[in-house]
Amino acid sequence: MKTTFLLIAAAVGLTLASSMHPSAQTPSSEEAVKTTHAALLAAIKTGNLTMAQAFIHPEALGYFRGSVNLVQLNAAYGPPQAVADVLADLGQFDLTPYQTVYRVKGNVAVVAMYSQLQEKDAKTKYLPLRSTYIYVSSDGNWKLLSWHTSATPDKTKSK
Repeated sequence: MKTTFLLIAAAVGLTLASSMHPSAQTPSSEEAVKTTHAALLAAIKTGNLTMAQAFIHPEALGYFRGSVNLVQLNAAYGPPQAVADVLADLGQFDLTPYQTVYRVKGNVAVVAMYSQLQEKDAKTKYLPLRSTYIYVSSDGNWKLLSWHTSATPDKTKSK
C-alpha cells in the first residue's frame, strides 16, 4: 500500500512538472511517462480500479490481448468498466516485463513493451506479449489514450 501511494505521488508530481509546457522536451517528460506507466501497471497488478482510472483518458481506445474487437471508451463504457474487464482477465496471470522503450514527442508519448504472462497456478505455461501504449498530456497529466497487446509471433516461423 505504501509503495502504491509513493508511485501515485511520484507520478502526479513528475507529470505536473513535466507538462507545464507540453512542447518542451526535457528528461523529466520521459521520467513522468515512465512513472505514470509504472503506476498504471501497479494499479492493474494490485487490482486498484480507482488508481488505474486516474491514468486513462476518458475517450481512450485500443485492443485487449484476447479480443478482436476495438474497445472505445465513452460515456456509456468508460474507464471503470474497461479496467474492471482488464483486472478480471489479468488477475489470473503474473506479468513480467523484459524490455520497455519510451519515446516522448511534445504532448504524446509511446511506450513499447515486451513482457511475459504466466498463469498463477501453472509453473510452465507462459505467454510472451508485445504491447504498445500511447499517452497524451491531458490537463497537465499523462493519460493513456490508446493501447494494443498481442501475442509475440512464433520465432520458428520468422524469416
